[in-house]
Amino acid sequence: MSKFRHENKVVSRIDELDDDILSLIFSRIASWKLLVQCRSVSKRWNNIISQPIFLDLISSKFLPFTVYINSIWETSVISEHPFFQSQNPPLNLKFSPFRKVNSYLVGSYSDLLIYCNHCPDSCQEKALYCFYNLITRENIEIEIPIDYIVMDGWNWIAIGCAGHLEGISSVKGEGGFKFVRIVSKSSYNILQVFSFESGNWSTHRKTLNSDLQLNYFRNSNSVTLNNKLHWLLDHSILVIDPYSDDISRYILIKLPSCLPTKCTLGVCKERLRLMEFAYDSDLSSSFATLNVWELDDYSKSTWTVVCTKVITTTKSHPDLWPLKKSLGKIFKVMFHRYDCDVVYLATANKVVQYNLKSGTFKVVVDEWGSMYPLVNPLVVA
Repeated sequence: MSKFRHENKVVSRIDELDDDILSLIFSRIASWKLLVQCRSVSKRWNNIISQPIFLDLISSKFLPFTVYINSIWETSVISEHPFFQSQNPPLNLKFSPFRKVNSYLVGSYSDLLIYCNHCPDSCQEKALYCFYNLITRENIEIEIPIDYIVMDGWNWIAIGCAGHLEGISSVKGEGGFKFVRIVSKSSYNILQVFSFESGNWSTHRKTLNSDLQLNYFRNSNSVTLNNKLHWLLDHSILVIDPYSDDISRYILIKLPSCLPTKCTLGVCKERLRLMEFAYDSDLSSSFATLNVWELDDYSKSTWTVVCTKVITTTKSHPDLWPLKKSLGKIFKVMFHRYDCDVVYLATANKVVQYNLKSGTFKVVVDEWGSMYPLVNPLVVA
């Protein structure tokens, strides 16, 4: 009875506050989940957080994280977003943007998935990229001019996006949308940039040193931070500014000298991060070491180890043993965009969520899959 009276007293005090004060309180709440879960506190609370102005505020501040997992047999979504969590039956995730032409999921950016029709079979078929919003089901296609295709099937391709794509993306960003495509030839790279503002392509040819050839890229989809594109190479990170007057200019961020060849680049809380796995060459060993590095200074290429974990990988634990079995294969890792304690690991036959703080694993998909990060605002345009 006393608890009920206390709750009523809290509600009455909230109802007595001005809208401006309530909005200020809401804007200081660190978790959008808590904000939404507390809608039942009072009618005024619910009314205020349902107003368009306040929804825009929390939408710009809180972007629920989604992992889109594309595997051979099925496609899955692991999401914090209320839209995906409320789907019953589950949302149909199958999407083929190009009629009568094979389409392939090649990357993601912001709240968009990126598809490409791979290697047109004839000169009459167009080479296309498609940007698709999983929630609104809207998509935009762009065509690659024939003289820019440069035999995609026989070259290494890397892509990257920056800026805000109006009309399809609900994530607000700075600058007009740029789509960058890099094609590696034997002795040079071709940089192709599509501007959605002008609707035009521009192309740049750049002779590069051997260590910048595209076959050294760890991931063809760039990591975008501060409207700059970042690709992980063998010993450095290639950084390109798509808004530069000379896009062929680039900078290199050196990796820590002790870093092994197997590592993954990502972003968490607007900071570049690297994750490395150190294995004993003896497969019978029951341990693997995981290190997370964070970039401190762009110009000086200084890094700091922010987390070190020793993971047990014995056969007795069916969720962890695939870590050891993945030694000879490409091992996929993805950072949570906002939670520094959470990473996702694609092992030989599972996708697992790993908590760096508690050291616990959770299987999210019971088969191997390619992982694509998405950030969908609470308010969808």
